[in-house]
Amino acid sequence: MADLHETYLRKKEGRGEKNIDEEEVTYRGGGKCKGNDLTKQQQQQCSICGENEERQMLSCSNCNNVVHPDCAGLPEHVVKVALNYRWNCIECKKCTICEKPDNEDAMMFCDRCDRGYHTFCVGLSSPPIGNWICSSFCADHSVTAMDSTCTA
Repeated sequence: MADLHETYLRKKEGRGEKNIDEEEVTYRGGGKCKGNDLTKQQQQQCSICGENEERQMLSCSNCNNVVHPDCAGLPEHVVKVALNYRWNCIECKKCTICEKPDNEDAMMFCDRCDRGYHTFCVGLSSPPIGNWICSSFCADHSVTAMDSTCTA
């Protein structure tokens, strides 16, 4: 897992912090994140840095570990999208298409939504150099519009 984690951190460029409020967080089912949900997340320790500073955190939908987005190397535009679906941390990440976590060397991540994909599941022989945008959720959406549309 260490190699995949290092690749993940190298692949993700840019760091962004933004405090979010209740009105900005709408989940895929249309539900809103309550203010106290964010408070609970903020009181937990980041599974990467171990700090529990009061700033935005993402919670893994599988293991419930929380991370500071900047500790995970996630830029602000990716965080906005990740808050709208059942996001998974690097340890729980699996391919969106086949739903399997194996073949880590072939796993890549969308640079707009952070979902994982095997190269062979999307018809590629190797991970592309540079940014890659998934066609499942994000390819048809502009960067400015993706906050609300890259969430199916």
